[in-house]
Amino acid sequence: MHDYFAYSQSVRRELEGRADLTAIAKRRLEIDIGRDKEPEIIGSGDSNIVYRIGRLDSGLWVALRARLFPHEMAQDLVQDRYEFFCQRAEAYHNQGRRPPSFCVGVVGRHESEIGILLEDFTEGGKRMLICDPCSVEGHLDGNDGECIEVDLDNLYGLPIPAPKYFAPGNRINF
Repeated sequence: MHDYFAYSQSVRRELEGRADLTAIAKRRLEIDIGRDKEPEIIGSGDSNIVYRIGRLDSGLWVALRARLFPHEMAQDLVQDRYEFFCQRAEAYHNQGRRPPSFCVGVVGRHESEIGILLEDFTEGGKRMLICDPCSVEGHLDGNDGECIEVDLDNLYGLPIPAPKYFAPGNRINF
């Protein structure tokens, strides 16, 4: 089993070398829809929305998880929740479960511009993702498909860990 954080950081470095993909994510966080085609929406819930960003040269498909209503919550609270999401994905990976294969924190110039670059489970729309609204789990290609962990938000008020994925130097800043 590989080191989840180290792998996420290697994906971060690959993403930083792809100005085309980071520009799409940056535009989406800035809600600058008018200049280019808006990224395709993969899915959403009560608080978050996930956009398709593209594919890396390594073959990884990338999505952006962002706030559905970006101005409803202070940046530090959103960053804390997204940090929790990433560290929970790491813990699930270490338990042998199937979370997104990587998490990369992204922060824009304004306090509402914050998100996570993570694995696009749909592989660019080739696969179908069915999520259970009462669970953190989803299934690929039907209810009997591969079980994955998709909704890792802190809904129970658990302690927020110290920044790791959103620490300066470990995230992408726009």
